[in-house]
Amino acid sequence: MFHKHTWKEIARTYAPTMIESGLIEYLNGNVRMSPVMINGQTTILWECEDCHEREKEEMLGKEIK
Repeated sequence: MFHKHTWKEIARTYAPTMIESGLIEYLNGNVRMSPVMINGQTTILWECEDCHEREKEEMLGKEIK
């Protein structure tokens, strides 16, 4: 059955950047850093209030409500 999803946020996490976590001090200039290591990553888990289907949304940086 098809329906329009009514999404509700059920979880939000943030992975900090290497600078925020303090790990940058232990790296030398030869290490290649991914965009997630440079910008951090926010992950949001959504659930439909009707059918309970779940979707995960990932984005670079810190997403503010």
